[in-house]
Amino acid sequence: SNYVQDGEVLGKGAQGVVIKLKHKESGKICCLKQVFLKDSSTMQLAQVEMDIMTKLKHQNLIQCVSAKIHRNHALIQMEYADKGDLDSILKTSLSEKLLLNIVAQLTLGCHYLYKNRVIHRDIKPKNILIVTKAGQPLFKLADMGLSKLLDKTDDQTATQLGTPYFMSPECFSGIPYDYKSDIYSLGIVFYYLMEKVLPFKGRSYENQKKIVVLGTYDKIKSSYFSDEAKELCYNMIQKSTTKRFNHQQILTSNVMKQTMVELRQYYALIGADDVVLQITDF
Repeated sequence: SNYVQDGEVLGKGAQGVVIKLKHKESGKICCLKQVFLKDSSTMQLAQVEMDIMTKLKHQNLIQCVSAKIHRNHALIQMEYADKGDLDSILKTSLSEKLLLNIVAQLTLGCHYLYKNRVIHRDIKPKNILIVTKAGQPLFKLADMGLSKLLDKTDDQTATQLGTPYFMSPECFSGIPYDYKSDIYSLGIVFYYLMEKVLPFKGRSYENQKKIVVLGTYDKIKSSYFSDEAKELCYNMIQKSTTKRFNHQQILTSNVMKQTMVELRQYYALIGADDVVLQITDF
């Protein structure tokens, strides 16, 4: 390979590691994610998922450069995010302008996934990475398709991965879910960014399931944000999937108007004509 390890281990989980790599000639940085596959059925699933991942191309998704299976590991080479993940900015005070920008960008990413029949299923701050492009932050969803693999990897993932604070009521209830489940998770991230606390914080998996399915939460108290922004957030975390906003409703809501104008200019500036077209279609 033309890449050498850059010394840094970026993440370590129950399922594998993420290593930072550097290209020998160009010096370009990328990441290598190694996921342990416990049996042949998981390997087959991994192959399917990896084929999907390498085909997905959007500015608001972490690009999967290549993916292969070596022995009993999936090796996934991905674009490197120079600014870390969303967790790293959670503690700072964020303007409404930036928050709307984050939500709009990630909604565009989700909409692209939906168009390609992919549900992320694990949207949370750790899976939202930040890359600087043309002096501005691009927010990207990472780990598409991996949640399916991890489900198969271990029956204990529920306990290992801790309490799923960003999981939708329909996922908890085991009823069929669709893209609206991703919108719910994104809404929880939005709430968390505004309020710095989670709307539903259970003591355990079972307790989390109970309070999410019940669906009662405290309204956002922070006075830094407009009622329109809060209202958008509440519409994204509606318990009922029919009442919950879809991509179109989020991106065409009044509070998003200015954000969408600016984003359209930004995507044009960085040469992302596909996203400019995507925005035009809303």
